[in-house]
Order: sequence, then structure tokens, then C-alpha cells
Amino acid sequence: MTAYSCSIFLSQPFTRKELLAGLIALAGIIIIAHPAAIFGKVDDSITTTRKSEGVDDVTPTQRLIAIAVSIVGVLGAVGAYTCIRVIGDRAHALISVNYFSVLATSVSAMALVLIPGIGFTMPQGAREWLLLVALGVLGFVLQFLLTAGLQLDKSSRATSMLYMQIIFALGFDWGIWGVIPGGWSLAGGAIVIASTLWSALQKVQQEKHVGGDVAKDTVVDEESALLGAQTEGLEEVVRSTSL
Repeated sequence: MTAYSCSIFLSQPFTRKELLAGLIALAGIIIIAHPAAIFGKVDDSITTTRKSEGVDDVTPTQRLIAIAVSIVGVLGAVGAYTCIRVIGDRAHALISVNYFSVLATSVSAMALVLIPGIGFTMPQGAREWLLLVALGVLGFVLQFLLTAGLQLDKSSRATSMLYMQIIFALGFDWGIWGVIPGGWSLAGGAIVIASTLWSALQKVQQEKHVGGDVAKDTVVDEESALLGAQTEGLEEVVRSTSL
């Protein structure tokens, strides 16, 4: 969606292969969600290696609501990434990050006041303070590097790297919480990552091919110019001899 949006607002190329890769990734997302309306009742419960860390049962309705909220988040991310690319290097990455922080803080404060059932709780103990500070620092680094990457690379490869979150999320879920995803989630995640890598590598090959053609044309032009100069020199020699 980001690549398509940038093709509209920035006139960037959006090839059929990128569209195909996006549709394949969408199919992988559907497999991860495996809604009961399409797949029927599927036993793909999440297991955990830690007995003390229980996982709540999720109903099909709750699953669909979570997917819908995630799709809304995707639309917001597409708008943000497109705006960052439209701004480009006219504004430093820190300016965009600061505006994002101010907006997020303001909206969160309004939500705490207006939405019932949401309260503000101060961290309790050194461990919670450490986790909160680490969350802020790592979140800032994430936003800065992401914004800088989108500004430096105008292609879809920058946003494609976001799919690496799937690998890290699965690893941290298993290492920290002991959560082992089901087979549907693993299969869908593999499809998403494979389609994204295929799109990115295909684009690199195209750029190399184009670069090779340009170099070839340059060599041909140089040879033509050299041949023309030699021909003119030979004509001068013949003309002088005739005289």
C-alpha cells in the first residue's frame, strides 16, 4: 500500500511484480488470521512453555476485531510513510520524530481523560522504571532510524524491511514469554517474508540490469566518438597528401 501510495503522490514506479508480491503477502496475512468464515473451525491454539504464563482464549469475534484494528493501523502507517517521503530531506528526521512524539503524547492524554476505564499508573519499583526508560529510548531509536531510512531510500525496499519485525517478534515471544505460535501463523509468516524478499531482490536485479545497459551504451558512445575522430584524422591526411 505504501508503494502504491507513493506511485500516486510521488510518481514512483509501481510494477506488476510489486503488486503480485503485495497480494501474496496479503494471502499470508489471511493465513495467519485464518478466520473461521474462510477456513472453518481451526485448532491452532497458541502454546506456551511457561505454565505460570497463561494465554487467554480468544473468540472468533475478538480475533476479527483485532484484525480490523490492525488494518486501521496499516492505513495510518501508510499515510505516515508517504508523508515522510513527500517531505524528503527538506526536514531533518528528528523534526518528524518530535512532531510524532508531541502528537502521540497529546492524543494519549486526551484518551486517559475521555475514555472511561483507562487510568494512569506510575511505575512501581526499579524494574518497571527500567523497562519504561528502555521502552522510551528504544522507541526513539526506532522512529529516528525508520524515518531516516524512508528519507534516504525512496524505493519500497525501506518499508519492506519492516517485515523483519515478524522474525524478531517470534523470537522474542519464544525467548521472553515462552509463546510458541501455531502452524498457521508460521506458514503465513513464511509466505509474507518470502514474498517481500522476492520483491526486494527482484528490484535489485532490475536496477543492476538497467545499470549494465547504461554502462554498455556509454561504451558504445565512446567507441563511436573515437572512430569518428580517427576517420576525421584520416581524411585530413588524405587531403594534405592530395595538396
